[in-house]
Amino acid sequence: MLYLDVIQYFLGEDFREGLGILPIMLIANLFLGLYYSMSIWFKLSDNTSIGGYIAIGGSVITLLINFIFIPNPAVGYFAPAWASLACYGFMLVACYVLGQRYFPITYPIKRIVIYILLAIILYGISEWFKVNWIAGGAALYIINTAIFILYLLVLFRIEKTFFRQILTEKSN
Repeated sequence: MLYLDVIQYFLGEDFREGLGILPIMLIANLFLGLYYSMSIWFKLSDNTSIGGYIAIGGSVITLLINFIFIPNPAVGYFAPAWASLACYGFMLVACYVLGQRYFPITYPIKRIVIYILLAIILYGISEWFKVNWIAGGAALYIINTAIFILYLLVLFRIEKTFFRQILTEKSN
């Protein structure tokens, strides 16, 4: 997202208008991926019907948000993006909460939340610079690169034991 102004040129001009939904859809699809990873519990515990109920709940959320907000010209095609985020967020939380009840699996929830929130905060800082301080150009790329490096440094700091383990295994 930090370099979306460059990435847009790889898309046709007709698609550039919708770039605003990209941050919403990226988070929504991150939630969907986490949901897929966490959904293994209802398959292993032979509770697949619960997965069906979770999916139905997500579908109801999607339909309601779309029916309510798509006709509103102020929201328009942003409504399906927000509907996806709400749907996948609900499915992820429901799957996690029910999974801890029926088939507890220890997930690094704190780290997952830290990574997501840090990415959102740093993206917000980048957007603030773009809107309030720097209109664009090389200075914005330098700031965005510094933000990206900061994110990587935090990631390596939190996961340094994991990375050391990987490096040790590779050298053996």
